[in-house]
Amino acid sequence: MATNNSEAIVQDGKLMAEDALFRAKYAKTEMCKTEAMVDNPPLLLVAYNSTEDTPNHDVNVECSAELGLSQPYLIALIPLITDDDALDSFHTALMEIPKQKFEWMFMVVEGYFRQMENLGDSHEAHDYERGEMEEDYKNNPFSDVREAIIIYGVNSDLNTEISIHVPYRYDDAGVPVWDEDDEKWQVRTDVTAEMLATEGGRMTAKMVEGIAFMQLAIKASAIHDLMVRGGELRKKKGDK
Repeated sequence: MATNNSEAIVQDGKLMAEDALFRAKYAKTEMCKTEAMVDNPPLLLVAYNSTEDTPNHDVNVECSAELGLSQPYLIALIPLITDDDALDSFHTALMEIPKQKFEWMFMVVEGYFRQMENLGDSHEAHDYERGEMEEDYKNNPFSDVREAIIIYGVNSDLNTEISIHVPYRYDDAGVPVWDEDDEKWQVRTDVTAEMLATEGGRMTAKMVEGIAFMQLAIKASAIHDLMVRGGELRKKKGDK
């Protein structure tokens, strides 16, 4: 059974995803009013724990309270634009972002998806090569592939995932019309890292790898700091 703390973290994740969705829809709509049918760049969202030692902690407290979050967070938004493939950019971003305690990691992308109920085999959805659904969408007049904003997040314990798909079409001016009746939310709180790695697609696999890397990097940083302190302590003892 989930503890109150873990339930609060899951609820925080839902609120963060909801906020990210609102912002992504707003940004795309406004950008398309200037340039028709333009795609927004993919984003990485990392929700770090904010403490009194965190820069701008007071601001983080205020912003987290406004979202109704259970604790203060420093929410970082990183554009994934260094590589042609957003997932390659995700790997690059992981090398650069701070390696410190966090609770959630999300990717916000514009892409293509096919609803699972339209598939005969639930695993078929994970067999697509990059670009295959886009080709089907553009060239097959009977395609059931949809364009959508996709938000996918996993918590730092790798036991909860949140996914959102919001399909859209463009009006005559090239501005998105959101098919909110077909908006799909899924929250799973009983997953494992092994399940995520084997059942998910490319984005899920990269997310699992990225979070596992972050956890190792955080531990390595803590060990490094202890070793530095140990050296300082030994030096002080030697000076006495």
